[in-house]
Amino acid sequence: MEMAILLGVLLIFTNLLIEIQMEEITTIKASRKSENDIIFDLHEKLNELQLRFINNYQMLEESQLNLTLCLNGNPQINGILEKIQKLEAKVKEIRKQDQKPTDDIVVQRRKDGSEDFFRPWADYKHGFGNSSGEFFIGLDKLNKLTNSRPYELLIRIEDWDDDCRFARYDQFIIGTETEKYILKELGKYSGSAGDALSYSLGQKFTTKDQDNDHCSKNCAVEFTGAWWYKSAHRGLEETQQNLTQCLNENPQINGILEKINNLEMSVKELRENIKKPGDIVIQRRIDGSVDFFRPWADYKEGFGNSSGEFFIGMDKLNKLTNTRPYELLIVMEDWENDRRYARYDQFIIGTETEKYILKELGKYTGSAGDSLSYSLGQKFSTKDQDNDVWNKNCAVEFTGAWWYKDCHRSNLNGSYLNGTTTEYAKGVDWEYFRGHYYSLKFVEMILRPT
Repeated sequence: MEMAILLGVLLIFTNLLIEIQMEEITTIKASRKSENDIIFDLHEKLNELQLRFINNYQMLEESQLNLTLCLNGNPQINGILEKIQKLEAKVKEIRKQDQKPTDDIVVQRRKDGSEDFFRPWADYKHGFGNSSGEFFIGLDKLNKLTNSRPYELLIRIEDWDDDCRFARYDQFIIGTETEKYILKELGKYSGSAGDALSYSLGQKFTTKDQDNDHCSKNCAVEFTGAWWYKSAHRGLEETQQNLTQCLNENPQINGILEKINNLEMSVKELRENIKKPGDIVIQRRIDGSVDFFRPWADYKEGFGNSSGEFFIGMDKLNKLTNTRPYELLIVMEDWENDRRYARYDQFIIGTETEKYILKELGKYTGSAGDSLSYSLGQKFSTKDQDNDVWNKNCAVEFTGAWWYKDCHRSNLNGSYLNGTTTEYAKGVDWEYFRGHYYSLKFVEMILRPT
């Protein structure tokens, strides 16, 4: 029975690897081997390890016993599976945040310690800091916002080991200043960080000069902050020291640690590519509801709806990219939910007189492969303006509009063709991701200030 349990664990690890190939986990930094190659290698190694366990039962009997005793002796970590499940949940949570446009309002940010948050009541009432850096929106504004329409509260936190977690509360209301900005409603918790805020439900806000908590001392002074303190506050600590020791004592399965580390790296890289304040989405493809095979005038002015499929317009794009430095981030996803990224650390296009030439792209990094640098220095072409260097009109030939050369390695304004297709290079394609006989499910082109 113990052998069956161990084999079951290994089968779950193998199945987990397959599921992760279907998750939206990608690597932002280029490496010598592609992420798919690395995942395939790990898959093959785990399969080999599984077969070795099956064929060598007696040799592994002692190791299995040690592992079982080790895990049973460390109930606080609840086994390897729980650790991996938490990582999976974290990936799904990040994916959920980056799936579609939102009307999010950031009310507080901590990122570098540049702003002092140990402040008096008046500062927390009116707000302080800079909304592009560390800041707090102000309790007066927060009261008005949360009482004007329903909001949920999403909290993103990250430790110094780049472990990013989330806490979501499906309702959030605070009281007036007369009520000491009491935390009136939180709703239901979900997330990966643990529910450390419901403890404060019903509590008044406390600062170093206004003690509204239930402790004999001022919690704000005691813990150098400002919060909806009760008799103190709660946090969440987690360690994997015992898990690491357990796995190190069982070298036959030390690949599991590598698996966990890879998951944590993927979480970090997903976090780096999630949309941030200041980002400007300039193009989006999500469902084929908008026709992108359009004339020059439409691409000049822009079309579609910014909450769905749209293009911002070449005139706006020219003005934006020539007013301040931007990088270009392209997020793309196939029909198997494999999400990839391409980042170019500089992006500038020319004027209409210059046919919106792609002037600068800068350095590429990402996991999708560099399918855009081929277009550097090329003019923009549409079905009624042939500015490419081919003897035919690439826009007409490949049913799109792009910085074609003779013709393309990317065609993100091509026809929305739902995955694998017999139409060569006419779809929403990125050659070094899925090739020219595949049309992607999702694309966003994003300008990010640098």
